[in-house]
Amino acid sequence: MSARLTRPFAAALVLAAFAAGAPRASAEFVFLTYNGTSGNPGISNNRLDAEAGPFYWTQNQLPPNSSFPPPTATFCLELNAGPPVQTLPAPGTTVEFGVFSLSKAPSPAAANANLIAELYGKYYDTAWNSSSFKSSGVTDASISFQIALWELIYDGKSNNLTTGNFFLPDATYTAATNAQKMLNSLTATGDASYFSKKYAGYELVALVAPASSVGGKQTMEVQDQITMRSVGAVPAPAGALLGGIGVVALIGRSRLRRKPVPA
Repeated sequence: MSARLTRPFAAALVLAAFAAGAPRASAEFVFLTYNGTSGNPGISNNRLDAEAGPFYWTQNQLPPNSSFPPPTATFCLELNAGPPVQTLPAPGTTVEFGVFSLSKAPSPAAANANLIAELYGKYYDTAWNSSSFKSSGVTDASISFQIALWELIYDGKSNNLTTGNFFLPDATYTAATNAQKMLNSLTATGDASYFSKKYAGYELVALVAPASSVGGKQTMEVQDQITMRSVGAVPAPAGALLGGIGVVALIGRSRLRRKPVPA
């Protein structure tokens, strides 16, 4: 095979390999079907009374995104009384979320990403990852975690859960006082190394809705969520690799057709 023929083949192979193994783009989307909650009660607050996480979802797309194995456990990242009101969907509803690095998310949480990472590093319980987890009631640590998370999103580190952009009308019950203890233990501006050391190979991402990978927005209004996921590469669709192989074949066929016939 001549050098003139091998160069296009090599270039096409590089393109095929790149398409098959390219890293995740910033415009990433995932389809998740809502399964339900752990049974935590609603939390009364000034923004929007809402259930505390964890919440459980199952991916609903092909090819699957390996960074969101079932079940995907999330906590609420948004309290918006509207309009439009942001709520959890009905169980069985599939939602298309935009996936963002927490520090770059179109959310108030981005400003306090380091504090949120420290909260996860110090207090996140991996038992919450399992859909078999059931809340023990109004004193459950997951409720305290959710309250502390909401406070960090809207007010940053605070020593008073009864004032600010997010506040509780009553902060004297056990889950609220434990949330305040969590907040008091955090560093002034947040130390993300608590998360990276405890959960090496994972990252925190914001799941933002409504979103649409084909343009426009969904009509449903769903609360944004936060979750941990593996930072490993997501397999590209099989079509990307097949497309690259097809390019190789077409280039080779074209070059062979144009090869001069010896005199």
